[in-house]
Amino acid sequence: MQGNRPGTSRPLTSMGRLIRLGTASMVNQDGGEFVRLESLDLQKYAQRPAIAKALCDYMLYYARNPRKALELASEATQAVDFKDWWWKARLGKAYYQLGLLRDAEKQFKSALKDEEMITTHLELCKVYLRLDQPNSALDQYGRAAEKFVGETHILIGLARTYDMLNALLRGVSFYKKVLQYDAVNSEAIACLASHHFYTDQPELALRFYRRMLQNGVVSAELWNNMGLCCFYAGQYDLTLSCFERALMLADDDNMADVWYNIGQVAIGVGDLGLAYQAFKIAISVDPNHAESYNNIGVLELRKGNVEQAQAHFATAMRLAAHLFEPAFNGQRGKAEDVDCTLCLLAQAYPEHIESKELIKQGYFRAIVRCTSKTALPRFQRRCDGAEGFAQVPQLRPETRRSRTEPSKAVEAALSDLNEDVGRAPVVSVDTKKSQCSSLASLHRSGSEEMCRGRGRRGKLSLANFSYPPRSRPSWRVFTARVWIAGDCSNSGFM
Repeated sequence: MQGNRPGTSRPLTSMGRLIRLGTASMVNQDGGEFVRLESLDLQKYAQRPAIAKALCDYMLYYARNPRKALELASEATQAVDFKDWWWKARLGKAYYQLGLLRDAEKQFKSALKDEEMITTHLELCKVYLRLDQPNSALDQYGRAAEKFVGETHILIGLARTYDMLNALLRGVSFYKKVLQYDAVNSEAIACLASHHFYTDQPELALRFYRRMLQNGVVSAELWNNMGLCCFYAGQYDLTLSCFERALMLADDDNMADVWYNIGQVAIGVGDLGLAYQAFKIAISVDPNHAESYNNIGVLELRKGNVEQAQAHFATAMRLAAHLFEPAFNGQRGKAEDVDCTLCLLAQAYPEHIESKELIKQGYFRAIVRCTSKTALPRFQRRCDGAEGFAQVPQLRPETRRSRTEPSKAVEAALSDLNEDVGRAPVVSVDTKKSQCSSLASLHRSGSEEMCRGRGRRGKLSLANFSYPPRSRPSWRVFTARVWIAGDCSNSGFM
């Protein structure tokens, strides 16, 4: 079979390229890989630096094949007699992706000896953070900042590290320095806005968020945060319009958070019906949204639906064990489960002031005194070693009665306890039914307090609890991942 040109035997089809194995690995096929890394002769490409560098970056950042990148970088480093910092940095990057952090540290340090580069400093700091050595990372960032004055990526790295160490004020100072050199840095603006919001300065936070909007950043998270700032600043006419824009831009990942905050705004203006519907929509979008379950439980408790409230509190505790609000709300509604919920509360938030006050008053001790034989050892085992439970005494044998056999010792203990507290009895025992009261009076008296809606930064919910310093009540403010707490890979350095 001959081709169109006379005197040639070239076939009309393209099957000939399959015979030429030297170039077959570089052929792009529909639905296949751009480069067949398994069939490459890495030693040959290592002799051609320009192609080798592009191929190495393709292996690391696109193909995600650090093993082949390590082989190519090793061959190329030997080809240049171990004098090229770029190949040493790529060796460190390959070791980092493979999890060989100490080898990556050695390669980055060797690269810094040959040439001081910003990217190498940043990647070495990332290795230290992965090794859980933040102080070493801060020292490295400091040396890099002295070498490269005014480099925003180094300053942002310092701010992020201080934020991870909970040194928030130090981090804020570095974010301000970033804005001195780069006035449109989105991450620094967003972090400063979040800081001002949580320090009760919503007007300043709103200015920073508006600045981001002027820079062209448009997202559901930004409009959500602007809506919260408007609500706190008293600009109620702009609050709902901001949330409407947030809903238009929201997707399945953040739709539940937007509806959650709409429910919190409804709580703030007193529209509990709208709040209930907003929380219901939030859990319909995201069935794992524990904060919405907790808040629905509080609203159900206000309506008197104790069983439904307990079900929602139990769901919230199952979905998010780190939240203390469902445990605290749950123990207010069902005294029989206090042995479980109290210990969960202590594990989630040992500094909870209301729980410590209740323990001091003897509220939980009174419940323990009228608990059955099987529940008492379980309660004491779960509370063993928990902070704040040293006051739970070992009960005398005569007080370890079942619920069906009340004794005079229980009444005597409660009487002594109430005399010690110096106020009206906090727990009563019905000698006919021989069980603790359902604490309905506590629900009625504490319903207003339970809907005040105080929270901590990060995981916030509607509940009656005290919050530590530097937190903002009631709101779960969230920001976009592309500007908050990101890594240097977004800027092209990692």
